Amino acid sequence: MTDQREILRFNVLYSFHVEKMTERFNRRFGDLITFCLVLLGTAVFGSFGNAAWFGIFVATLSAAQLVWRFSEKAGVADAQMKRYANLISDFDELDDAEVRARCKEVSDFNSRPTTALENIAHRNACIYMEWYENDKGLSRFEKVLGFFCGATPMPKKPRQGHGGEAQAAHDETPA
Repeated sequence: MTDQREILRFNVLYSFHVEKMTERFNRRFGDLITFCLVLLGTAVFGSFGNAAWFGIFVATLSAAQLVWRFSEKAGVADAQMKRYANLISDFDELDDAEVRARCKEVSDFNSRPTTALENIAHRNACIYMEWYENDKGLSRFEKVLGFFCGATPMPKKPRQGHGGEAQAAHDETPA
């Protein structure tokens, strides 16, 4: 059973990973849209097909970038991630009451993450805490999104009856 201090550490780590994944997702998606805008903008002047379709794609991507403000969200999440990183580095020096107070203070500035990132961030926090038994796994979409956002893959752990001793005995067997 985990004690209250470990649960408090997990909550701080989870919040850190949510902000980290939110920053990476928004920054990378914003960069991808910017790249597509430049690429499609140059294609309008080339003879690569119907310029009207390229114009529609450019207008759509520009509107999406303006409405959802990926770069702005990435900046907010980056600043919040740094606040949580400072709390993580000070965690062992603070008592529980001080950690709770700092968490409350820091959480006032939390960004709104994409819901799909929450399970990935939970998994990253579990990996950091070495709570492998809490692994729920990820859906195929979450795996792709995690790859896009730089998620930590779950380390391979030996299955019962197939790890440790059996592998060591196999390794010592002469060829």
